[in-house]
Amino acid sequence: MTNEVLNTPASRAARRGRKCTDTPNEARVVARLEREYQAALDAPDLKVALRDYEKAKLVRDSIRRKLGHGSTVVTADDLARWEASLSNAQEVLSELARLAPILERHPVIDAVVSDTPF
Repeated sequence: MTNEVLNTPASRAARRGRKCTDTPNEARVVARLEREYQAALDAPDLKVALRDYEKAKLVRDSIRRKLGHGSTVVTADDLARWEASLSNAQEVLSELARLAPILERHPVIDAVVSDTPF
């Protein structure tokens, strides 16, 4: 064999296509919706509203049980006050769900919205 330089035409480099993502469009949409849902759940006003709702519901239920068993520690006025507080908390949650419909995925908000007539 000799040291001849072969005169061959240069071959073109193989073209690289676009980066192929492993996630199809549907998976990206689901991931985006999940990010939006988490961002909505992290809102401070939602956290306060959920906490107020849970507290009002727990206290109202406790007062109902006490009154049902004949306790004189609580009165019907206490029950009325906490039912009003619960109603206000439900209105706030319904308003937040109306502003951000993705929040209806949350089980508490879903229960509140489904019980609240529009």
